[in-house]
Amino acid sequence: MHDKPLSLISSAILSFCFVTVLIMPLAENLLHFGPHIELSEKRKLQVYPQFKWNKKTLLSFPARFEAAFNDRFGFREILVRTQALAKFYWLHMSPSSKVMLGRDGWLYYSESMDEYRGIRKLPFVRIKKWLQEFKAKKDFLESRNIKYLLVIAPNKETVYPEFLPTTIQQIRDNLYIDDLMKALPADSRPSILDLREPLISAKGAGRLYWKTDSHWNQLGAAVASDAIINRLSLWFPELQPRSNRNVFETTTTKSGDLADLIGLQDQLRDEGIVIPQVHQPLLTASLRSRATMKKILFNEAVESRDGENRRNAIVTGDSFSNTLNIFLPAHFRRTLQVRPLVSYQDPFFQSIIEAEKPDVYIELVVDRHLANPPQVNARKLLELED
Repeated sequence: MHDKPLSLISSAILSFCFVTVLIMPLAENLLHFGPHIELSEKRKLQVYPQFKWNKKTLLSFPARFEAAFNDRFGFREILVRTQALAKFYWLHMSPSSKVMLGRDGWLYYSESMDEYRGIRKLPFVRIKKWLQEFKAKKDFLESRNIKYLLVIAPNKETVYPEFLPTTIQQIRDNLYIDDLMKALPADSRPSILDLREPLISAKGAGRLYWKTDSHWNQLGAAVASDAIINRLSLWFPELQPRSNRNVFETTTTKSGDLADLIGLQDQLRDEGIVIPQVHQPLLTASLRSRATMKKILFNEAVESRDGENRRNAIVTGDSFSNTLNIFLPAHFRRTLQVRPLVSYQDPFFQSIIEAEKPDVYIELVVDRHLANPPQVNARKLLELED
């Protein structure tokens, strides 16, 4: 007789829990929890599709709805966050396949590990594309008395392999830059700068890359800037390094892009390096080219007050050029800083060359991105200003 009420209470509790679990996703979505997932996953979340009475929509609707629901179901952020914390702190595993956990708090970009180990070579079709791009750009620039320097920044693990997991072993010591250099004509070598040796040689001066980021820090960028200026001094003897990299300050700062990818940007900290600037302030200048690119990440001109600077430069590159542009423009009278890399066939490239008439065109690319030669941007990305 007494078991029946207990059974009813148990059934009621179980039913309540079951219904709660069912309505929690809906309640969470209505309250708009979880706005930060896109930031940590570095991608746009799928949106719920609009329903229309046509064959194409009806066929694609179930898959698109499922993809959106999987991205936006209730309390997803809390669950993803809990999983990331558990993997990182309890299981000592990376919460993301894109990030590899190294030793002493170092994080590495997983997708470049096959290249580092020697398992993946730079495909011949990509080498051919780079050779074509390099020659055409060099010929185009030299016909206008402009020097061209292609600068290759090494991947983080190339400079700091000692903090990689012991499971990562090189089968063959051959990187993408090696594949490219072997294919280049010998007379083209002065126009390509491999930054591996300068950076590895400077490791004793201080840490050159972030622990929780895939990029170099200010000290690494200063070493790279000095190496670039040293190479340019073969053409322009008046250029001399002056980055003041022997004097720097260290600070504790927020973590970098690799910590973002594993969703622990608020848990991890890093050591930042700040190098005092010894040059006069740079002034923002107007752009000379009428061509601009929509959604361009970085496109700015700066000018130096230093009367000794006589040369003009264009510095273009991937995300490694952000920190590099702290130091390089101090050596030039005018510097146009451009992102992203563009092909010699791109109207944008030809437009800025004709408008700026630089003395040197410096193009920076990190080693792992050699797998992606510059492409011609779609014309919808290009517009002419009035």
